Amino acid sequence: MLNQYKKLIKRKFRESRMVYRFNEVNLIGVRSSTFSYVKKILNEVNIQNNIQLKINVCEFDSVEKILLPKGNNLLVLPAEAIATIFLLNVTRIDTELSKYLHESCEEFFNVAYFVSETKVSQALGKPKKNLFSKYKEVENFVSELFELNDKFHKSSTNLILTLVREGLFL
Repeated sequence: MLNQYKKLIKRKFRESRMVYRFNEVNLIGVRSSTFSYVKKILNEVNIQNNIQLKINVCEFDSVEKILLPKGNNLLVLPAEAIATIFLLNVTRIDTELSKYLHESCEEFFNVAYFVSETKVSQALGKPKKNLFSKYKEVENFVSELFELNDKFHKSSTNLILTLVREGLFL
């Protein structure tokens, strides 16, 4: 499972076009297993390919507290966070987080869009950490759904991404 995620994350680094020689990158995300895994992969890519990236790491306690600085921002929000934000936005509970539903925009590129926090935590043998401070019940509901099936998180994030791209949502 981790090898698939590693290939996916490396592909997202290439798609972002922010990981190139002598560049400065802001790695932004919530303190979690996925964030530490992506940080490890980015450092590994940096050392293996001698890219000489300058990586600024910004870890936050919850999704609600994330602040995006100016510059090249690689955002690390796993699939559970995306699905939770989608549910919060559809029900009009919290619409301020809707900008994170996009995989990429001019402010950031989400490299962990299709990566499941639950699956990464299980593979690394670490306990799953809550990504939200206010909406833990909704996040736990989404996490339980993602635990049921291995491919459910990929199909649900694909559905959300398609709705956002086509303009049927937002």
